[in-house]
Amino acid sequence: MNYRNKSLEKTFEIIEALSISPLTPSDLSKNLGINRSTLHRFLQNLEELEYVEKLPDHRIRLSHRFIRIGLQAQTHFNFLTIAKPFMKAFADRVGESVLIASFNGKKVTYLEKEESSQTVRIVVEAGSQSPPYTVASGKLLLSELSEKDLNQFLKRTTLKPYTKNTITEEEELRKELKKIKEQEYAIDHEEYELGLKGFACPIRDVSGSTIGALCVAGVSLRFDEKKTFETIELLKHYSSEISMQLGYQGYHTTISGDQK
Repeated sequence: MNYRNKSLEKTFEIIEALSISPLTPSDLSKNLGINRSTLHRFLQNLEELEYVEKLPDHRIRLSHRFIRIGLQAQTHFNFLTIAKPFMKAFADRVGESVLIASFNGKKVTYLEKEESSQTVRIVVEAGSQSPPYTVASGKLLLSELSEKDLNQFLKRTTLKPYTKNTITEEEELRKELKKIKEQEYAIDHEEYELGLKGFACPIRDVSGSTIGALCVAGVSLRFDEKKTFETIELLKHYSSEISMQLGYQGYHTTISGDQK
């Protein structure tokens, strides 16, 4: 069975032609072999959807929406490559393991890691997973969900205790997520594993969407009040640096000793 949609194919032919250079409707009609009245209908729809715009000289060009779409698509291909040098710099400064995590609706997955140089360190393998309500990255990513998606997650999830510090009450977890959303960072107080402490900040793309979490994981005894403060400051800085490389313009942070 042939499911090819000829109108959709024509639409993309127009888009591809305009991606090379702006063209007048007359030139488009000639180049693509589409009659003027049919082409007019396609262009009118694309203009109403704000995917094309008219120039003063009557040529048609792709709109800013295509730039945004292209940048967003690009992040799916080079996200981790862009993040890697920042992770290395961060790990060297903080002296702990640095990771990037994502959330698939059920569990947190660690996509990339830069291990600590400490003799005693937390080792988390890329590809490993954790229950999101028990770790800093997971709580951070849960805090970014819509009310509907969070309700669905909680409906299908049993808040099982992993340590005495695990949040197992829905109302308490909701309060924690609200706090995380406001401060834009999360802390895991040995909620998944005793002796393990974690921190996380969002990584955002050009549209402002959170596409992952930058995380720190280390032995809890090393995180006194001073190191906790310094870790959060560094985490905010490096997550904002990665986000800006992905096109996000919402914030920028500097840290002590850095030049603006």
